[in-house]
Amino acid sequence: MHQPILSDDNNEEDDNKTGEVEEEDQGQVKNVQHPVTKGYFLEFALICLFFGNNLPSTLLQNQILKLTCQSFDEYNDTTCNALSQNDNSTREIEEKLQPFVAEILMTNNLMNTITTAILSLFLGPYSDVFGRKKILNSTFCGFSLTLALFAIITYISENQRGISPWTYTLAYLPQILSGGWY
Repeated sequence: MHQPILSDDNNEEDDNKTGEVEEEDQGQVKNVQHPVTKGYFLEFALICLFFGNNLPSTLLQNQILKLTCQSFDEYNDTTCNALSQNDNSTREIEEKLQPFVAEILMTNNLMNTITTAILSLFLGPYSDVFGRKKILNSTFCGFSLTLALFAIITYISENQRGISPWTYTLAYLPQILSGGWY
């Protein structure tokens, strides 16, 4: 018996539905039955999710480095903007800022992994009883909100100086509270 992965129904009659298609093979007509599945295309959503999660990771590190540089009063905007050019002239500044950036990224990572580990104790049994669609949809919404907050914070930080690099930690909250990545 074929049961769709994302089915929340326990009705066996719906799981046995098939769509009959007539195919022609060397002049003979055959009835071929294909299973009809309910739900949505999970694969496309997962591809978008992986793309949306992996694309900004390196860019986010550079953005946090730039905001950390701007939070120090001794550096001006041209010096902080030059950090993303990968030349040796800013190596000394980068070495000074890296411990602060590493602390921010480590805090984000720890919050994500610890909270996700605790939530998985409750979300697993919940999905067994009430279905997986609700958990997947909440996780997808959490990731979408996190990426939208990244875009908003980046837009604001590009237009005005004085945004704390710790603001990106707040952007991770929807992702963390909806089940996280790990």
